[in-house]
Amino acid sequence: MDEGEFLKLVGRLYEVPGDEAAWPGFITEFARALDSDHGHLLLYTGPNRVQWGATKAGADDANTEYQRDYARGDRRTARLFRLADGEAKATTDLMTADEIRRDPLHQEFLAKYDVAHMLAAKSPLGDGRYFLSSVLRSRRYEYTPEEYHRQEQLHPHIRNALRLHLQLLQARGLAQSFEAGLDLLPGGIVLLGANGAVLFANRAARTLLDARDGIRLEQNRLSANLAADRTALQAALARALGKTGPALAAAALVLRATGRPLALRMTPISAHIDLLAHRAAAIVLINDPDRVSNLLPESLAMFGFTPAESRLAVALAAGGSLETYAQETGLSVNTVRSTLKTLFDKTDTHRQGELISLILRANSPV
Repeated sequence: MDEGEFLKLVGRLYEVPGDEAAWPGFITEFARALDSDHGHLLLYTGPNRVQWGATKAGADDANTEYQRDYARGDRRTARLFRLADGEAKATTDLMTADEIRRDPLHQEFLAKYDVAHMLAAKSPLGDGRYFLSSVLRSRRYEYTPEEYHRQEQLHPHIRNALRLHLQLLQARGLAQSFEAGLDLLPGGIVLLGANGAVLFANRAARTLLDARDGIRLEQNRLSANLAADRTALQAALARALGKTGPALAAAALVLRATGRPLALRMTPISAHIDLLAHRAAAIVLINDPDRVSNLLPESLAMFGFTPAESRLAVALAAGGSLETYAQETGLSVNTVRSTLKTLFDKTDTHRQGELISLILRANSPV
C-alpha cells in the first residue's frame, strides 16, 4: 500500500461514522490494503469482553461465532491488552508456537477459516472501553515490518472514527429518546431555528398544524390563517428570535374556526445562535383549551384518592359539573358532594377551582 492508497483509505474511513452499515465495507478495504483475507473491529469493556464488533462484508457468521464461543478464551487479545496502546503485534509476537498448536481457537476456529496470522493493535476509547483493530490472513506468509508500520499508522485514525461513531450513535439515541418523550406530552411543542424554520414539532403540535385550523406551516415556518393573527404571530416570533432586539419571551392568540383560540408562548432557549449548529433558538408552546384532558385516574394515586374519588376528580378537571357527573354515574348529588369534600380534605384545598388547579399542576409535564 503506497502513500496515496493509504490517504485514500483514511479519507474513506472518516465517511463511516454514524452509519452502522458502512463499517463492513471499510473493513473489507482495510483488510485488502494490508493484503489480508479478513478484518475486524472489536469494542471491549475489558479484556476478552466484547461489547460490539464489525467485520468485513460477508463474514458476519464467523464474527458471531468468534464472539460467542472464543472471544473470552482468546489469549492473543488478553496479552495484547497488556502492551502499549497502538502498537501492532502479530500472533507470533503474542503466543509461542507450542501454544498455537494447543490452542482451541487456532486449531478449531481459525483453521476452519484458513487463518494463521493476525496483526492487531488496541487503544482506549474512554469509559473503561477499548477497541481492537485486526487483520488476518492464511498461511501464505507472515506480516512484514512495512505492514506493521501501516497498521500502526492507520490505527489512530480508526480510533478517532470509532469514537466519533459512538458519539454520533449516543447523540442520535438521546435525540430519539427526547423526541419520543416530547411526543407523549399533551401540549404542542415546536422548536425553531434562528431563521424561524421549524426544526422539530411533537405529535400534539403536528396534529394542530396538519389540521390547518388557526395555525399552519408555510415554507416550514409557523403561520396563521387570519391576516391579523398572522401579523401578531410573526411579531411575537421575531421578538422571541431576537430579530427586533434582544431575544425575549412573547405570546400570541390565534383564532380558529372550530374552537376557542390557541394560545402560543414563545421563549428563546439559546443565547448563542450558530446557524451551522442546527441549534434551536426558540421554543413555542401551543395550548389548545379545547383539548380533551388526558388525565387518568391512576395518575391521582399520589393524593391517596380511591378509584371512585379519582374518577370524580378526572371528570371535574375535564370541565364537568357535579350534577352532570351524578347523572352520568347514577349517584345522588349529595353522594357526589360528599366525595368532593373528601377530595378537599385529602388535598388541603377548599374550593373546586383550587382542587382542579392543584390536580392539573401536579400532572402537567410542562
